[in-house]
Amino acid sequence: MRHVSKIGFWALTTLGLYATSWMGCAKEYSYEGGATRRDTALIRPDSVVRPPFTLPYCYQCNASFGVASNTWSLQFYSTTCCGSFTRAVITPERDAFTFFGPSACSADSGLILNTFFSPIVFNRDLENISTNRLAFYYYNNLSATTDPYILQGRRSLPMTVIIDRYVHQTGVAVGRFYGYAYSQAGDTVYVKNGRFNIKIP
Repeated sequence: MRHVSKIGFWALTTLGLYATSWMGCAKEYSYEGGATRRDTALIRPDSVVRPPFTLPYCYQCNASFGVASNTWSLQFYSTTCCGSFTRAVITPERDAFTFFGPSACSADSGLILNTFFSPIVFNRDLENISTNRLAFYYYNNLSATTDPYILQGRRSLPMTVIIDRYVHQTGVAVGRFYGYAYSQAGDTVYVKNGRFNIKIP
């Protein structure tokens, strides 16, 4: 009996080793040609290419926005945003102003632009003046996140506002803006072809 048990033990051991060897070969065969552990370690999270941040196409935007009175427009990647200004506010010293207004495609989204031109004062006709001191926001009041800004300028990112022409008698300012902003996803987005036509009080 003891002899038979010993034979059974060795038979099971041999069968187990054979099965383990066969499974190991199968595993090795199925993995052949794949990335090695060393290769995988070289792939860093920040090297993953993500699609660019975009918004749905706005069919209401056309060439008149940013040119017609009290309108604005901007672009980033292949996205065009545009809208109308609802209000403009200027400081008592007339050296800084804020204007804002909703998007033509969504009343819950819109542009806010704060600009600081001191020591230049808007008390006379002006042409071709610019500033890098500004705050830029493209907001979404229906955002599901705690951050309502789709795009947001930061001091660490360069952005420029240019007043091409300001007529003091009418209060109309025509200008452009461009530069970098952060998206909600944390990406750096280049805002280009920003245009506006606004009446400053």
